[in-house]
Amino acid sequence: MYAFVTECLREDSDLKFFLTTASRDVISEYCRSWEYKRSEGERCLYVPNRPEKMYDLLIDKLQLDIISHCTMSERRIHNRISQRLGVPIEVLKWDQEARERYVEYAKRGTQTVHHARGMIVGCAGAGKTTLLKRLLGCSEEEIKEVKSTEGLEVHEEIFDICDETRSLKARQINKDDKEENNSATNIGAKTLTFFDFGGQCAYYACHQIYLTRRAFYVVVVDASKRLDQKLDKEVCDQDGSVFSGWTYGDYFEFWMKSIHTYCSYENDKELKPVALIVATHWEENNRQYKDKHTLLDSLNQQIPKHSKLSQYIVENNCYCIQFPAEALHSLSKHMFNIANHQRWKETIPKEWAFLEIEIKLRKHSERIIKIENLTMKVTDSIKQEDPEEKLTTKSDMLRYYHDAGKVLYFNEEGLKEFIIIDVQWFIDAFKHIITDKLHFKGIPVASEDWEEFYSTGNLEDHLLTEIWRNDDNPLSEKLPEDDEWILSKTRDSDPRYLLYHKKQLLNFMQRLGLMAVGNKSHYVPCMNRKEIENAIPDLIQRGRVNICSYLQIQLLAIFPLLPPRCVLHAVKGLESVEN
Repeated sequence: MYAFVTECLREDSDLKFFLTTASRDVISEYCRSWEYKRSEGERCLYVPNRPEKMYDLLIDKLQLDIISHCTMSERRIHNRISQRLGVPIEVLKWDQEARERYVEYAKRGTQTVHHARGMIVGCAGAGKTTLLKRLLGCSEEEIKEVKSTEGLEVHEEIFDICDETRSLKARQINKDDKEENNSATNIGAKTLTFFDFGGQCAYYACHQIYLTRRAFYVVVVDASKRLDQKLDKEVCDQDGSVFSGWTYGDYFEFWMKSIHTYCSYENDKELKPVALIVATHWEENNRQYKDKHTLLDSLNQQIPKHSKLSQYIVENNCYCIQFPAEALHSLSKHMFNIANHQRWKETIPKEWAFLEIEIKLRKHSERIIKIENLTMKVTDSIKQEDPEEKLTTKSDMLRYYHDAGKVLYFNEEGLKEFIIIDVQWFIDAFKHIITDKLHFKGIPVASEDWEEFYSTGNLEDHLLTEIWRNDDNPLSEKLPEDDEWILSKTRDSDPRYLLYHKKQLLNFMQRLGLMAVGNKSHYVPCMNRKEIENAIPDLIQRGRVNICSYLQIQLLAIFPLLPPRCVLHAVKGLESVEN
């Protein structure tokens, strides 16, 4: 058979006939993708990636079995498999054993989901939140009440993607009506979620939690400002930070670099990030640009010469918005076309779909849960008796939902026992740490502790406790007075409170590069206003923070585009000589 396969299949027509008629076992044994690197003595036939249908024939024949096939070591075929079979692209990057488990799950039944995600980013004060409100059809009264976004606001599934009208339809979501949002009928709907990123540089530390390839981006530019104009301090306090003295053009370049760094696939043009540029404040008496072409020329001049960023600055992806929302309909239509694309359609095992329902039902009351308490709703025929097997299945599910932005989960020592199921709550917990101190009048701590934190990033643990205690107060005020059981619970025993989860919150924040954790104090790099060469704080000399943790976090502050995992590898070698 090997001689026939390698010697007789010379023409494309011969290979096409073979891929169509041969058995799955024969094709699995002998066929490999074009750039597959075979081992010594391995006998195989290389299937060319041109014409493109050759890969499709290989995938169609092997179906889910290709996910555990040896040809998966050739990464260039991953995108074609994901598009053809609807398998999440992240699953294809798992190790061999995990991919084999996924095939087992999927063969027991699958569920199709279509959840698109849009990220609204840009400089502070550019009008990002106002743009989203206008897309939702909010009234002028509601728009006038818009305040600058702090941190990150997650607007989960706020649009339906309607095939009938070929448009986005704003969903009437009542946050208090959990039964409506968590019904099983919504699981199969085609929806669009938006993430509204705060533009203040202090909040950039938490942005890398959500910057992902699994989204399209809307970069908002304030057309009333020149690109060479420095940011107003009232809009964004940059002094002492790595963003000190930055112009509006610098921030535009930063966001474009962020999108390209975090979201592009190397050597894969088909998965190029989608970035729309929206110019707000396009009123005739206010804007700094004659027309759209002038704006695009200015943006192109802002980026470095010969940069790959120019591929995102194109006329068809640029919209100029002015009151009363001119060009908004065209922008919304373009977003529908993006959100309706097949790239968002995924096929996941049916038992995984139940987990999304559970996350929605539990996240407002528990925030963080232990992996052992995660319910697995599976059919009787596939119930696992082995506790280790159950734990592995849960871990596989959570890896997918972490990549999808539904939870925070890391299968690592010290973290894998817990899952953060309310990610917005987690981001808010960090947001309140770095929010302006005037928002926390009445917190019983010395002013010296505040001043040290806001100048060096050194956060005393007792100050952190008081900040989160103050943040928990509104929850206490909402508790019904006649409910003795609820009133008897304290912040240390109620899973809705921040202080109840303090240890886990700090562990996740350190893992994500948001802070370095110590025993009596912690280091938050985005709050450090000292010069980098003088930045080693006294807390390290006192042994309060691990030196490797400090260097890891400081590198993230100096190089905002460096992924945390790269930094972890960079400082790993220091652990042996730390003492």
